[in-house]
Amino acid sequence: MKRYVFLGLVVVALFAMTSVALAGGYLNSVPGGGSPHGNYSDSGTKCKVCHAVHNASASGDVLLRGTRAGACVYCHLTNTYGVYRPYGSTLSNYESESAFNHTDDHNAFAGYSGCVSCHTVHGAYGIGSAAIGGSDDSTDGDNYILKTNPGGGVSGNATNQIDFCRDCHNKQGNAGSGQCFETCHTQDNETDGNISSEYFTRDRDGITHVMTSTLTAPSAQQVAWTESAYCKSCHSAGPFFTAGNSFPHYTPSNAQFLPDYATENTDLDAVCLQCHVQGGDGDNYTTGVGKTF
Repeated sequence: MKRYVFLGLVVVALFAMTSVALAGGYLNSVPGGGSPHGNYSDSGTKCKVCHAVHNASASGDVLLRGTRAGACVYCHLTNTYGVYRPYGSTLSNYESESAFNHTDDHNAFAGYSGCVSCHTVHGAYGIGSAAIGGSDDSTDGDNYILKTNPGGGVSGNATNQIDFCRDCHNKQGNAGSGQCFETCHTQDNETDGNISSEYFTRDRDGITHVMTSTLTAPSAQQVAWTESAYCKSCHSAGPFFTAGNSFPHYTPSNAQFLPDYATENTDLDAVCLQCHVQGGDGDNYTTGVGKTF
């Protein structure tokens, strides 16, 4: 009888140990389960998606499944834990430098180090000062755990998509070289240091393409039929969070995320004509640049 009691206690203990082990393991993020990157509460279980008290890997850092540097990649690229699947769900699209992506080691940007350069892991829902509240085409809308100060090029913290992008992509920043200045964004040495005179300009006739919702020239003549108020107004190739074509992570065929743009010297007119004509394509439009102004 004692033997059976002992065996029973052993079985109970084993089940208890299994429960403890499972309790210390990871949970997988699922659609509809809410982002594990913010909005934490006493009754939640979000922390367990990324951190496991008793189950971190041998190479784990801060109880992660893998290393701190590869935490985003582990869930969103090499495994199926992440709901969002950028870079075509292909690791090489993130690791190989090209004009079609933001890589893990952008060659032209000093101080850039992949996902964590732009994203703050715990900052969803714009809670605290580490993340901006909107990142699409305004200061409203969904939040994509974007840092308020990713590149240090804008005075103060970014609060919208425009300032977020130009925090890295400004004349004094680390992205100010090569094709950007050779094609669309003209450099003006006399105004270096003036934030309003960099890629983004608040003036109607600045040194770069005007970013505005106004469709008329200073003479009141209509010169555009689509606004250019946001970075994504021109760099519009690829919607957010589609696995094979995701702005601003990776597009398979649109360099610099420009529509119908293959190389520096190919299809540039198509980028301009998407705003500066009314109706039709480059062969058939009747109103717009070259026709009415």
